[in-house]
Amino acid sequence: MPHDELRVSPADSPLPLAEAAAIDGGVDLTALPREIADRLGSGVGTSVRALRRLTRALLVAIGLSLLACIPTLITHVPTALLAPITAGYTTGGIMRLTGGESLALSLVFLALIGLPLPIAHARFGVLTSLGTPTVVFFAVVAAVYFAVLIGAFAWIGGGGLSDDAA
Repeated sequence: MPHDELRVSPADSPLPLAEAAAIDGGVDLTALPREIADRLGSGVGTSVRALRRLTRALLVAIGLSLLACIPTLITHVPTALLAPITAGYTTGGIMRLTGGESLALSLVFLALIGLPLPIAHARFGVLTSLGTPTVVFFAVVAAVYFAVLIGAFAWIGGGGLSDDAA
């Protein structure tokens, strides 16, 4: 036999498949790839099955991803609109902010939210499809909305409406 160096005894082989292929007290390892291919399935059939499984897995993953997006889409707008209320109230409660501190917090947010967009529009050409007055208007509206709500609810959260706040 030309492949004597490939012969092993069935006792040395970890594969029960090799024991079935024992020839004269040894195993012809050149036959193993063929046997493994037969056992796993061969050729086009295996590729088609693998492609079908992959396609089904892809469709399931896409479907689950879309299902997972539904709660996010439903809650995105209300959550964004309520964010300054919850952030302000929680900050005021944790830090026990006074009226003056709440006002300062509100003014800082006014600047942090209102200034970057118009500056980025003027200096870097951000949102060039919109005119400068439009960009400034939306930046000011967003800044005032967030600043007023954060400041007011920080004051309320800090105890601004309680009887002993005086």
